[in-house]
Amino acid sequence: MGMGNKAALASVFIAAVLVASVFAADNPALGQGKGEGKEKDSGNGYFLQAKEQHLDCRIDFTATVITDISTAVPSAAAQLSAVKDRLAADKAHLSTLSAGNNSQAIDAFAKGQLTADMKAAADALSLARKDYGQYNVTNATRTGLKSKYDAARAAMASCKDASTGALLKARINQFSDDIAKWDEKITALGKNGYGTTALQAVSSGAKASVVAPMQSALSSGDVSQMNTAVKAYCLGDGCGAKDANITPYDYHGYAKMALETLQATISKVESRNNTLNLSVNSSKLDEAKAKLGTVRSALSQAGTGRYGTGQDTQIWESLQTAQKDIREYAQEMKQAMDAKRQQMQAERAARQGNMSRNFTGQGNRTLNRNFTGQSMGNRTGRNFNGQGNGFPRANGSGMPRGPQRNNSNSGGAPPALPEGGYN
Repeated sequence: MGMGNKAALASVFIAAVLVASVFAADNPALGQGKGEGKEKDSGNGYFLQAKEQHLDCRIDFTATVITDISTAVPSAAAQLSAVKDRLAADKAHLSTLSAGNNSQAIDAFAKGQLTADMKAAADALSLARKDYGQYNVTNATRTGLKSKYDAARAAMASCKDASTGALLKARINQFSDDIAKWDEKITALGKNGYGTTALQAVSSGAKASVVAPMQSALSSGDVSQMNTAVKAYCLGDGCGAKDANITPYDYHGYAKMALETLQATISKVESRNNTLNLSVNSSKLDEAKAKLGTVRSALSQAGTGRYGTGQDTQIWESLQTAQKDIREYAQEMKQAMDAKRQQMQAERAARQGNMSRNFTGQGNRTLNRNFTGQSMGNRTGRNFNGQGNGFPRANGSGMPRGPQRNNSNSGGAPPALPEGGYN
C-alpha cells in the first residue's frame, strides 16, 4: 500500500475520532443556560457568608434596640421578649442554612420567616414606644434610649459596610473561578487543534474589564466604591437593574464564550472536511453559521448594557440551535468518513489479493512455466531441472533443486500481508 494511501486512511481515522469527540457532551459554555445573566449564586458558597453577614447586621440591630428598651423600661420587657426570642432563633437557623451551603434556602427563609419576624419586632417596638407615657418613662430615659438607638444604627451601618466588602470579594471569586474554567477549556481546545484566538480575547477582556475594576474598588476600602462595583459589574447580564444611578457594565461573557466555542468548532470540522474532500451536505453548517451571525449581531447591539426585551431568549435559543445543527453536520461527516474508510479498506484488500496471486502462481503463468520447463519451445527450462545438456546432478544427479522450489508452485508463496495492512 502506497504511503499516500496510508496517510489518507490514517487521516480518516483521526477525523472520525475528532467528530466523535466534538459533541460527546453539550458545549460547556452553553451549560450556563439562559440564566447566565443573573449572576446568581448556584449554591457553591460564593455569597453565603456575605448574605448571612448582611442579614445578621439587621437582626443584631433590632435585637439591640429591644434589649435597650427592655432594660430601660422594664414594664415593656414582657411584650418584647417573645419577638426577641424569635429573632435569636432566626439567627441560629440562618447560621445552620449557611453551614449547609444552601443559598436558595437562605433566600427563601429571608423572604419568608425572617421578614415576618422582623416586621413583628418592628410593630412590637412601635407599640412599646407609644406606651412610654403609660410606663412613666422620663425625658432623661427617652434621651438615653435615643442615643443608644443612634449608636445601634451606626453599628449596623458599619456591619453592612463590611458585608458589602465581603459580597464584592465573593463576586470577584466567583467571576475569577468561572474565567479560570474558561481558560482550562481554551487550553484543551488548543491542544486538539482548535483555533482559540477569539476565545482568549473573551477571557482577557473579562479579566481586564470586569475583574480588575472590581478588585480595585475592593482594594480601595471605600464603601461607596465597593457598593457601586457590586451593583455595576456583571460577567454576564443584569447589572444596574435596581439602581437608576448605576451605569451597568454587562460583559455578556457566558454568551461570548459559547459563541466563540461554536465558531471554533465550525472552523475545525469544516477544515477537516475540506482536507478529506468528503461529500457532505453543508446546509446544516450554513444554518449554524447564520444563527451565530444573529448572536454576534445581538451582542454587538447590546454592547456593555443590559439585554433589550427578548434579546436574552433570542441569543441563547440561537446558540442552542446552532449547536444542534453543528452536531447533525458532524454526524453526517462521520457517516461519510465511515463510507470512505470502508471503500479504502476494500481497495487495499483487492490490491493485496492481486499481489498474492502473482506470488502463488495463479497469475502470469508464462513466467512460472519458463522456470519449470513447460514452454519456450526449446525447453531451456529443463536445464534448471537437470533434465538435459549434460549438467551434472547434485550428488551425481545434477543441479540442486533449491532455485526451482523458490520459483515454482511446489515451494509456496511469501508470507501474506498482515490483516489490516501496515497501517
